[in-house]
Amino acid sequence: MVNDPGWQLKDNNLAEQIVELELKGADGYVYFSAQYLFRSCAEKELENIRLSQ
Repeated sequence: MVNDPGWQLKDNNLAEQIVELELKGADGYVYFSAQYLFRSCAEKELENIRLSQ
């Protein structure tokens, strides 16, 4: 499904990226592609974003 092994090995990729952006002073962020956000494989990633807020 996903060609990048980092996305298969971890479930906090998005949360880590958001934290890094905030540390660098970013005012916000956007998702480049939302196609996977509505699949069950993204459930844990999205949960980790909510928990990191």
